[in-house]
Amino acid sequence: MSITKIQSESVNLADNFAFTGTVTGAGGVNTPAFYVTKNSTQTISNSTHTELTWQTEVLDTDSNFASNRFTPTTAGYYQISLSVRMDSTDTETQLWIKKNTSQYTLYDEVNLQWQMNGSRIFYANGTGDYFTAGVWQGSGSDKTVNSSDQHTAFQGFKIIT
Repeated sequence: MSITKIQSESVNLADNFAFTGTVTGAGGVNTPAFYVTKNSTQTISNSTHTELTWQTEVLDTDSNFASNRFTPTTAGYYQISLSVRMDSTDTETQLWIKKNTSQYTLYDEVNLQWQMNGSRIFYANGTGDYFTAGVWQGSGSDKTVNSSDQHTAFQGFKIIT
C-alpha cells in the first residue's frame, strides 16, 4: 500500500499490516520497573520518620532495587507509588518518598485510615538518583505497619515519554 493511498483513505486498524523496513516511533518500554512488598510487620515510633524495609521483590526488571531503595539506571520520568496499611486508625500519619535526601509527602491525614496510598512522578538522572519510602505517625505511642503483601507495597516504573 503506497503512502498516498494511506493518506487518501481511512486505515482499518483491525487489518494486518506487513511492514518491510524499520518502523520507528511506535511504543516504548516502561523499564526499569520494580514492585516490592513486606512479609513482616514494622514498628513506627511516635513522631519519627521511619524508612520502610522491604523483604519480597515481586518485580525488579533491571536489578535496580536493593537495600530498600530503587536506583534507576535509565534517565527519565518515573511513576513512584506507595501503599501502606497500618494496624490501627487513631493517629496522624504521613506517607513519604525520598528522592536522594529530599522528602516528598504523598499522604497526610489527621484521622488515619487503615489503608493509605500515594503516588508522584519524579525525574531520575540514571546515574545516581535513588528512591526510598517511609512513614511518620504522631499517635503518642508505637504503631505497626501491616505485613500483608496485598496492602503494603512500594513500586515504580519508567514512563514512556
